[in-house]
Amino acid sequence: MALPVSTKAQSYDLNIAQGSSFTLPFVLKDKTTGVIFDLTGCTAIAKIRALFPDVSPIIALTAVVIPGPSSSIVLSLTPAQTTGLTIPAGTPVDTRVATIGQWNLDLTDGTNTYRFAEGFVSLSRTDNA
Repeated sequence: MALPVSTKAQSYDLNIAQGSSFTLPFVLKDKTTGVIFDLTGCTAIAKIRALFPDVSPIIALTAVVIPGPSSSIVLSLTPAQTTGLTIPAGTPVDTRVATIGQWNLDLTDGTNTYRFAEGFVSLSRTDNA
């Protein structure tokens, strides 16, 4: 099954706890039939960037495509990676959660690249941050 050509990415905000593992599965379904798209042969790239206009990635998430009839995409960060994420400079020290940037998930089927999801990224500080 070919990937659908989408004119608009799904809006999905990420909430990450600093110092913790982060794992998030995504399933791509046909909006009309509800059938899960087979992502065999597809690759995924997901990045967190500082708020625009800065386009430099803060970090790339691990994006694993699980192929087959029950395909999914699993995004993840290790505790070491989430520890390295920081609240923007100038944020009051008593702020526990702050938006650190925006993210996107792109899928490539070997020929075309599609933006599947995007949104804002919030980081929850650890007690020792």
